[in-house]
Amino acid sequence: MLNEKNKPLNAYEGDEPYLFVSYAPEDEHVAFQEIKRFQDMGYNVWYNEDNKIENKLKYSTALKNCSVYVVLLTHNSGYNNKIIEEVNYVFNLEKNIIPIYLDETKIDIIMESTLSDSSRIDKYELKDITQYMFKCRETFMSYGLQSGVDASNNKSHSAINREPLPAFRGEGSYMFISYAHIDSNLVFPEIKRFQDMGYNVWYDEGICAGNEWLRDVLEHLVDSDLFVVFITNNSVLSKNVQKELKFAVSKEKNIVPIYLEDFDEIDMDIQLDYELSQLQGILKTDLDDESYISKFTEAFHSFGFDPDYGNIFEKIELKTPEEILIDDSLKNEVLYSDINSNSIKRYIDEFFDNLVLSENNPNECSYKDILKLTINNFLDNKYMYTAWDVYYTFFSIYQIISSGKSSYEGLIDKNVTLDILEKIKNFTEDIRLQKNLFIHSVNVFVLGLAIYSGNRNYKKAFNSYVIGSGYEEYYKIDDEISSEEFLYRWGMTSLLHDIYYPFEKNGRRENRNIYGVFDNFLGENRIIRDIHDLNEIIKKEPFKFTDNYEKKYPKTKYFNLFKPTEIIAHKIAHNFKFDNEKCNLLRNHINDFIAHIKDTEFAEHGFLSALLVLNMFDYQIQEYAIYDYNLHEYSINPDLFFYPIADSAVAIFLHNYYKYFLQKEPFNQKQLNPSQNPLAYLLILCDNVLEFYRHKDLNTEDNINELFISQLNDERLTITCKASSYSYGFGFSNELYLDNLLDIPYIFDEGVCSKTDLTNVNEEDILTSTSDLSNNTVSMSLIEELAKAVHKQYQILSNKLTDESQIKNYKFEEFNELSPQDKVINMVQSKSIPGKLSSIGYEITDIIDEREDIVEFSEDEIIYIAKVTHKEWYKDKKENGWEYSKIKDDKKRLNPNLLPWDKLNEEVQQQNTDFVSSIPNIVMDIGLKIVPSKLRLLTSEIYKLSSEDEFNTLTNKEEQYEKINESTDDKFDTLSLDMKRLNFKKTDLIIETLSMLNYYLVDSSYNTEEITFLENDEAIYLAQEYHKKYRMLNYSLGWKHGDNYDEELKTNPYLVKWDKDYLSADYAKIQVKIFKQLPDFCKKLNLKIIRNTYEI
Repeated sequence: MLNEKNKPLNAYEGDEPYLFVSYAPEDEHVAFQEIKRFQDMGYNVWYNEDNKIENKLKYSTALKNCSVYVVLLTHNSGYNNKIIEEVNYVFNLEKNIIPIYLDETKIDIIMESTLSDSSRIDKYELKDITQYMFKCRETFMSYGLQSGVDASNNKSHSAINREPLPAFRGEGSYMFISYAHIDSNLVFPEIKRFQDMGYNVWYDEGICAGNEWLRDVLEHLVDSDLFVVFITNNSVLSKNVQKELKFAVSKEKNIVPIYLEDFDEIDMDIQLDYELSQLQGILKTDLDDESYISKFTEAFHSFGFDPDYGNIFEKIELKTPEEILIDDSLKNEVLYSDINSNSIKRYIDEFFDNLVLSENNPNECSYKDILKLTINNFLDNKYMYTAWDVYYTFFSIYQIISSGKSSYEGLIDKNVTLDILEKIKNFTEDIRLQKNLFIHSVNVFVLGLAIYSGNRNYKKAFNSYVIGSGYEEYYKIDDEISSEEFLYRWGMTSLLHDIYYPFEKNGRRENRNIYGVFDNFLGENRIIRDIHDLNEIIKKEPFKFTDNYEKKYPKTKYFNLFKPTEIIAHKIAHNFKFDNEKCNLLRNHINDFIAHIKDTEFAEHGFLSALLVLNMFDYQIQEYAIYDYNLHEYSINPDLFFYPIADSAVAIFLHNYYKYFLQKEPFNQKQLNPSQNPLAYLLILCDNVLEFYRHKDLNTEDNINELFISQLNDERLTITCKASSYSYGFGFSNELYLDNLLDIPYIFDEGVCSKTDLTNVNEEDILTSTSDLSNNTVSMSLIEELAKAVHKQYQILSNKLTDESQIKNYKFEEFNELSPQDKVINMVQSKSIPGKLSSIGYEITDIIDEREDIVEFSEDEIIYIAKVTHKEWYKDKKENGWEYSKIKDDKKRLNPNLLPWDKLNEEVQQQNTDFVSSIPNIVMDIGLKIVPSKLRLLTSEIYKLSSEDEFNTLTNKEEQYEKINESTDDKFDTLSLDMKRLNFKKTDLIIETLSMLNYYLVDSSYNTEEITFLENDEAIYLAQEYHKKYRMLNYSLGWKHGDNYDEELKTNPYLVKWDKDYLSADYAKIQVKIFKQLPDFCKKLNLKIIRNTYEI
């Protein structure tokens, strides 16, 4: 008989998931040991306590409701008819079944067949009891069953929410954990914390005592490098814990007691009390979480026991988040199984491989291969000339040519479309406008091709729209619509959607004069004077190319189909099924839009691009599609061009008009569905995705260096753009808020998201922090108040001037008396203050913010902001035509201070630095305060940890202790400003590197599950990737490798590749440790790390 101590607890009767354990009555003794073991591990267990089925309903209910059915198999149970029937019954219920073979035995052939597909556990083959328990835990977890029960009272608890990993069994140093099993709910989270921080931990995993267990425990205790005992009221009464502690003392082990309960409330005998009093314990209940971590880390380190991250120089190959997504999506049988590359080229190749063109040239040179080649060349080198090459190739293939000629022969004809595009390209010498048109449009074109190739929902919507439109001349293969129809319409739409863009004055939404630009291009001897002329298509008599369209849509007899706005109005009204009243409202609004543009000088380039497209192609249709009255037919069918061109023009028109007008009164359209207009839908989608990545400063040759598709299938679109400017953020994802504009789930069930990857550093901006951890904006409502305070401070400083020539340069009026221009100058300067503060690690916030306020700046911070402010002022003045003069003259735009900082009058320099010094007081005057930004605070924490590399070089314990207790925050503050800013940028790099595994830093209030630890492999991988970026950052700033770290010489011993033969192991471990401890740093600063498989 089992004694009471070793008997299992009563069968579980709660609502939590539980095991149902079945066994033969003859095996009660051994079965109770297993049940007790499961309960000690924290699992809820139901079993037939007295081997009597007195209440059949209760038994049947327990069997039906269990999460996992466990059958303990021996010779007795293997041939027990009741168990055989029970197993068959459970199998028919489709329950999770786990057979545990307690010995090597044969079982009934029927039961053996029933259990053949179950996850069996052969206990008799697992000689090590720990391995057996790990196998049980692993198998239970595979069916979603977690241990979550306090075995002492058989009630579920929530404390066990972080199940530890299996006990360490590798080579290397490890700590031994001594604890009372009944305290698993308190101890297991601590073990998990140690494991998450990189410590190797051995513990008995909650297994029951026995001869095998005792030997295993003692062997691991002897070989351990650190002995950690968790002290509670339960553990001081545990004979096993007492024996382990005494044995550890006898073996002179390094011992760290950790008190998990209030010390004064723990009742222990005098001998144990004496033994523990000789040791330096850690009272967890007296410490906050941060101090507790610091205490045990310091204690472990004092015994030479540090985290073990394995071989940190081993190349870690981790699945990217996108690869994980693809694997998961395969289960849905929707994703194309061969998509495993991030490159957009894969989708382009797939599109062209499946494309069959209706016509190729006589020399059998494949047009589609030429077009594919030019697109791939553009993707490799995103320059103006490669973008233009795509235009040239596409519009050469789809050229409207003379009657009876192939498209190859037609190349000798005048290509009106290319001539007009060439005219537009050469209209302005402003390369920025050219790039905004051509490079962006080709990007839109390419992305649309990829979506058509990779998303079957969109392809189906497009094909259904074309077939249902009444247009019967679409490209076909064996009477099925060909993807060439999409290529033709989408090419026209995407490549021409911004062709009016260069005519926006100075890049603003103002109409530029187009007089003479399109003369003779849109009709023989036709002069285009202004935009009003674009709303008329020249009619070539006696040809009337709209005949078929009018037959198909009788209502168009009331429309003027030689007027682009009328064509557009009818197509939209038809697409959206408007009644007559709405149709007339729309028609009037669109026709009036031309007058509105002329009156206001407001250029809506989507609207005007659509008019230009209809003019270009409808005239060409008339030019080459001649009607033969004798044969009663056209030389070429105008339907081949008119329907697709009209659809493309309407899509171009809608890509701005839909949001700004159709979704408002009186039309009140909801999200655009692709069945209504698939081209407009795709254009809005692609244009919005890529609009975010257009450079605001296009002085460089490339618009977007690289475009990757991270995920593209029937569920989701995720793209990554690698750009060459920091102005867009730094590796953070940005959700594209298209939900109110497009019916996204119709195409992508799980949505659309876009991410930025910015690794090409612009040297002049390199030290500018780009993370979201600095608040560098102030609401506009406070800008004026700040401007008033700034002006007041300048008045005070101006009164201190003694140089008469300088006194004349300042106005002493009150703010309200200033001219509008001077007020704006003050507002602009005030608006820039938060950004300057952000660059040195500060931000403006509410007075109630808990962070300590900054009342004064350091000298180098003052000089830096003063220089930057003067440089901005100097640049703005020069760009607006001001010049240096000893005497100030506003009318002649002359100023005596228009000099580089170093050449300024000392009194003027002092005035500028005095103003910077006064900024904290200015901010306080408007009820706000300046505080360290979270970026600065996080950088300080990381710097503190990074300094451990220097600490590790100290061998003297007293020196180490002094270094540990040195105020590293103060040490960070003593760094030069350049070094602080370099460290801010290093923190930026750490944040960016996190995003490589789709980890993001957000405010703690963000409603997403927090990541509290990183796995070792993840931390090593991120450290390795960070190190690459760290080296590039330093090289770009002029640093080089050297034996010692020298700020003046700019030498750094760590600017070598991540390799054990080059890089210091101590340094490498610190980089890994930074990522391991980053969740704790974030928690301290009210931040948290989240992992969102898709985006933030």
